[in-house]
Amino acid sequence: NTTMSGVEGTGLGMALVKELLDFVRVEETGYLITRQNVDLIDRTAFICFNFSDTAKSRNEPYDVLLLCGDIYDRAIPPAEASQLFSSFLTILNQKHPDMPVLIISGNHDSAMRLSFAAELLQNQNIFIVTGTNSLASPICIKNTQFFMLPFLNAGAISQPSKDENAANSSAESQTEEPVTSQSAMVKIAVERIKNARDSSKCSVVMAHLFAAGSITSDSERTIWGTAEQVDSHLFDDFTYTALGHLHRYQKTGKAFYSGSPLVYSFDECKYDKCFLRIEFDDANPAEAKPQISQIFVKPLRKAVRLNGKFSDFYSSGKYDEFCDCYCEINIDDEEIVENPMMLLKNKFKYLLFFKQDKAYAGVAGSQIENRKLGAQENIFDQFKMFLAEISENPDENEIQLFSECQEQVEKERNEAN
Repeated sequence: NTTMSGVEGTGLGMALVKELLDFVRVEETGYLITRQNVDLIDRTAFICFNFSDTAKSRNEPYDVLLLCGDIYDRAIPPAEASQLFSSFLTILNQKHPDMPVLIISGNHDSAMRLSFAAELLQNQNIFIVTGTNSLASPICIKNTQFFMLPFLNAGAISQPSKDENAANSSAESQTEEPVTSQSAMVKIAVERIKNARDSSKCSVVMAHLFAAGSITSDSERTIWGTAEQVDSHLFDDFTYTALGHLHRYQKTGKAFYSGSPLVYSFDECKYDKCFLRIEFDDANPAEAKPQISQIFVKPLRKAVRLNGKFSDFYSSGKYDEFCDCYCEINIDDEEIVENPMMLLKNKFKYLLFFKQDKAYAGVAGSQIENRKLGAQENIFDQFKMFLAEISENPDENEIQLFSECQEQVEKERNEAN
């Protein structure tokens, strides 16, 4: 039997565990999280190192771990993210020295940076692929071939030129032209993989792409139009396909996304995050049927969407159980609440978003304009409130400087009129 686990990176370094559990399977992503400066590194570390313990505690060891891209959530990751990823691989290798770890780059990763020391790491059973040179060179584990297809930037794959003169020339002089369509590049890559496949062995593909018809989340960047989405049925002939890129666990065709190990936007909080454990009998490749089971992730801190009256949050204990969660609060009061974030932050210290759509919907357009004008006229007071919100001891020099700047702007405005 072959047993795998997979996760999608989505910043594995920043969300290291997204594709981790496709064991034979492996997210800026943390776009919401990083924008809000929350403790993404701490939350990711909690997930990563709990995962390494989970893998060790299983009665039957895993044969391989797949990380399907978006190891980081940006091309130049923070130093802490790189250190976390390095620590994760080190501890994983110490606890499971005989378990290969297969890693591909995603659209958020810098292929050149991620592949640093890749040749050296192979000696430690860690295989990193960020280009197309290895498409036809699978990693063989037991009776299974693992093909690694990283995210393909435009031009990553070329094909013979369609120019008539080039078609009539010799093979040595025939030119090639780069392919720019995501779907076309993946189709060519899959054909190369199929040509290199050994029919006497099981075949697993790990890829980072947007499968057509898949469900997206708010935290994912829109990088392709519909024409650039990939038909998941291209992978139907393989024993199993582990996909990275989308943050929600889902099946598309015969392929699976493990999803991100952490919640990166509030539309994801109603879905349980998981790793995937994949098992199949590789003794008979023609009959091998993967058994997929979810290993649910317990986060360091939950993310929740809450609805109710402002008083329910401010003066009652109705939602006290969520005080230590990342919160998006939407009130249905008819009157607009001024400075709600400042009023609720002491109680809900991880409050990230506050909405009062019902109140704003009930305010006439002219009233909204009047409120905006009032805010402009009282900009000095607004500035002092802002300083008070971000600092317990506002700097009087800053207040004085702002006052002088405001006076200068008003003076120039009056002179211009």
